[in-house]
Parts: sequence; C-alpha cells; structure tokens
Amino acid sequence: MTGQAPAAPPTAVGPSAWLFGPDQSARARRLLLLVLFPALVLAGTLRYDFVFDDNLVVLGDRLVAGQINLREIFGSEVRVVDVALGYYRPLVTLLYRADRALWGTNPAGYHLTNLLWHLLATVLVYRVALLTTGWLTAAWTSAMLFAVLPAHSEAIGWIQGRTDLVSTTLLLLALLALLHGQAAGTRAGWRWGSFGGLAFLAALLAKESVVPLPLAWAMWEVSAAGADRWRARLA
Repeated sequence: MTGQAPAAPPTAVGPSAWLFGPDQSARARRLLLLVLFPALVLAGTLRYDFVFDDNLVVLGDRLVAGQINLREIFGSEVRVVDVALGYYRPLVTLLYRADRALWGTNPAGYHLTNLLWHLLATVLVYRVALLTTGWLTAAWTSAMLFAVLPAHSEAIGWIQGRTDLVSTTLLLLALLALLHGQAAGTRAGWRWGSFGGLAFLAALLAKESVVPLPLAWAMWEVSAAGADRWRARLA
C-alpha cells in the first residue's frame, strides 16, 4: 500500500498574495517589512543613554577605551574597572571598540549597533523557520513576532545586552549554514558545515550560553532521520 505524501503548505491567494506571493516583488516586500516595522517600533531605543554597568564596562574599561592590542583583548576576561567577572567575550569587546571609534561616547551609535544586530537576527529567524517548516506565512509571522517580542527589550535597549544579540545572531547563522549543508550534496555540505562551525566558534566568543548547539543539532539530526525512516516504512 502506498502512503500519501505530506500536504504542501497552503499557497497565498487574494490580498495575502501581495505579501506572500511567489514573485520577486512579494519577496522584497516581505524582507522590507520584516526590517522596517521592527526598526520603527524599536527606534525609541536610539534615545536611550548609557545605563547601569554600561558606564563601567563600555566606557570605563581600558580594553574598550585604551590602547590595547588584540592579544590582550583575546587573553582577558570581561572586567568592571579592574575586577574580572569570569566571562570570556572578546568579540563583544572588539565590537565595543569599533563603536568607540565610530561614535565616541555618543550612546545613540551604540544603541544603533544593537538594533542592527537584532534586525539581522530577525531575518535569520525567518530564513531558519522557512527552511525547517517550508511554510512561508508561518515563517514570516514567526520572525515578525520574534522581532517585537517584549522579552527582547533588555537585550536591545541595554548596550551590554549586545552579548545576547551577537551570540544569538551568530548561532542562527551557524544553524542556517548547517541546514543548508544538510540539504546540499557531500562536497557542498562540507563547505556549509565548515562555515557553520566558524559561525558557532564566533558565537562562543560573544557568549558562552551557545555551547549546547552541537547537542541540539545532533538531536535534530536524529529526529529528522527518525521521521524519514518512519515515512519510508509507512509509504
């Protein structure tokens, strides 16, 4: 007895085709709205000042403000003045230094950088959701909800929340690369996998909480393979 293939996600018709249609103009509108709407919602963060530990870690840390070489940045922990906090996040320190070079002590520039990282993460959420579900409307809606979720307000509005923004963005980039590698052939799969590994290592340099990604990916591989086997048996 031959099993039936899973039903394809619904195709947009009527007014919804303006946004979820298959043509290139609809694709451009989706991406534009996915970036512009959250940017407008979160634009108020650009008026925020330095708060709490921003004054110590971002403005007062000599690794950010002083004449420091890369060896010292990658060989040091995050510090508040001269007190080591036990965190190793050199990539974020480098980003703070870049902000310092671009914006000086103007907080708006630092908040703009945070917002840009969040918008990039939003686009990556959309791409990951689209690859894993194949359902355009669900993927876009999920990404939009991610973009304006109130739980992210601290990471976006607090300059030091950048550790979460950068690590999340790089983690999503690694996951997207692994998904592309899974769908590609052997040679292309190795290239995608290598890129995903580099993105994961970069995420580790932003925040240590991304460590479980390899385990999560292994579980995904097992579950995906198991689902394929069951579909083959039922076919």
